[in-house]
Amino acid sequence: MTKRVGQSDHSDVLLGVFPGESERLRTIRAFQAWLSRPLDVVTTFIRTDVPASYRREFVTRYLSAIVDAGLVPLLTWEPFGFEISSDASPVRSINEGRVDDEIHQWAELLRRWLSESSDRTVIFRPAHEMNGTWYPWSAGHGTTPEEYTRMWRRLFEAFADAGVPRERVDWMWCINVTDGTCVPPFEYFPGEQYVDWIGVDGYNFGDSQPWSSWQSPEAVFEQTLAAVNAETNLPLAIPETGCSSAYNSKRRPLRKSQWLVDAFELFNEYGVELVGWFNMSKETDWTVLEPVSSDTATIRKQIELNGRQYDCYPRFNQVSARICGKD
Repeated sequence: MTKRVGQSDHSDVLLGVFPGESERLRTIRAFQAWLSRPLDVVTTFIRTDVPASYRREFVTRYLSAIVDAGLVPLLTWEPFGFEISSDASPVRSINEGRVDDEIHQWAELLRRWLSESSDRTVIFRPAHEMNGTWYPWSAGHGTTPEEYTRMWRRLFEAFADAGVPRERVDWMWCINVTDGTCVPPFEYFPGEQYVDWIGVDGYNFGDSQPWSSWQSPEAVFEQTLAAVNAETNLPLAIPETGCSSAYNSKRRPLRKSQWLVDAFELFNEYGVELVGWFNMSKETDWTVLEPVSSDTATIRKQIELNGRQYDCYPRFNQVSARICGKD
């Protein structure tokens, strides 16, 4: 199956962005005004332990606004809060049926939302980066391949049983780049009949962290992309990537600019069909477009979008238009 959800008439490679947690829609509109080609996908994150009222608003208002803008939401579903006993990981809780009611509520919410308009589709990315150590559903927290694949299939079947239309949802199985992770990721693969996309997340932290150093796109991604292409012909996505400008204890925006170009060219070489940029200054300065502040002014280029001044990396616009295509 190739790009059923999110199939674009204006490009061969889908372009996405995670717009951050504040002013999300304004940031999406700014990207649309800035880029030489339209966005296709908006990456989102939702924890399962949020209040039911927030869950409903997130789906019915935020996801609807994304679709109304002509974009496809990529819904990252993070099963936090399912550890209902001291010895139960979220994966075990799902497998043992302890949270069946909660899963049914999520499936029913998506089913109703999708049923309200034929324009609504979603890329569903549950329990991502399982080959790392930082999430409670990950191998680093004791989740075995058997447990994870069983959990995935149970989720898949629960959504089908709830009437979630299969043709409107693409399931994305997403790993972290294998450098530094603790397990061979394809041991956790549930099978092609349960997956529509393969996702690979990876970042260049530069030397922004005590434990990190500058890495080229090849150093971050190449080993993993080659391994994925050797395992499966499913469409390949980079739902999350970012690059810091931190190099030798200084900000080096020109180095980051070149990294952007090199990364998109590498993705093109390996047949990546969706690229999503993590546009939020979280651990470091991942952004390629953000409102001008005293912290960002003068280090890149300023541009006015929708009546507001933004600081931007022009090379992102240029290379995404070239690699991803434009109208």
